[in-house]
Amino acid sequence: MRIAAFVIAVLATAVLGAKAADRPTLAIVDVAIVDVTNGAVRPHRTVLVSGSRVAAIGPASNTRVPDGVHVVRGAGKFLIPGLWDVHTHVTIFGPSSLALYLAHGVTSIRDMGAERFSEAKDLRDRIAAGSLTGPRMRIASPVVENAQWLAAVRQAASDDDFP
Repeated sequence: MRIAAFVIAVLATAVLGAKAADRPTLAIVDVAIVDVTNGAVRPHRTVLVSGSRVAAIGPASNTRVPDGVHVVRGAGKFLIPGLWDVHTHVTIFGPSSLALYLAHGVTSIRDMGAERFSEAKDLRDRIAAGSLTGPRMRIASPVVENAQWLAAVRQAASDDDFP
């Protein structure tokens, strides 16, 4: 059996779910759900998403999809929970890197230390407000290092070869 991570669901949820809604805005029909809690695959399920949250999961055969909902066909695909990257440094790569996390199924990140702490907080807040596409962010702290290390980082950041 060919296993494919069904990342499009994560992307669709992030794009369509910028603002919470009362009724489902997305239905992923006839998809196999990877249940990581029990280590099982649950085939032929329909997932209804309201805003950025899963509203319902049920058997595809008897889960009603409301009219007007965007439908993603999941036959032959697998839906996985959103992934976490718990050691990132977002300000090094900038805001354009945030959509790449979602494209790879990473829906939450923890920034382990930002030299530009206010920039990291701004990105986090813009994502939470729905004005920037990206994963949910947690920020551990500003970089806590000695002056010599920070000077080396500033020098590297100013070099043309540094991304």
